[in-house]
Amino acid sequence: MIGASEKKGSVGYKLLYNLINAGYKGDIHPVNPGKDMIQGLHAYPNVKDLPGTPDLAIIAVPAAIAPNVVEECGSAGVLGLIIDN
Repeated sequence: MIGASEKKGSVGYKLLYNLINAGYKGDIHPVNPGKDMIQGLHAYPNVKDLPGTPDLAIIAVPAAIAPNVVEECGSAGVLGLIIDN
C-alpha cells in the first residue's frame, strides 16, 4: 500500500484501514517515506525496501508523483497495480 497514511479521512488511511479490517489474510506492507509505523504496521520508505516483491501494489499518492511510483514498482518486479487518488 504505497501512500499509506495515519491521517484519518485521507485515501491512504481509508485504503489501508479497509485492508487491515476487512479480513484480508495476506501480508500488508505500508509504504511511506516519512513514517516507521502506520496503523500498527511496520512501514517502509519505498518499494525497493520491502521484504519481498508484492503481487499487487495499491498506489494512493498525488497524481504528480504517481508515474515515478509506477516506475519504481516496475523496477522492483511488481506485476499488478491499482491506482487511486
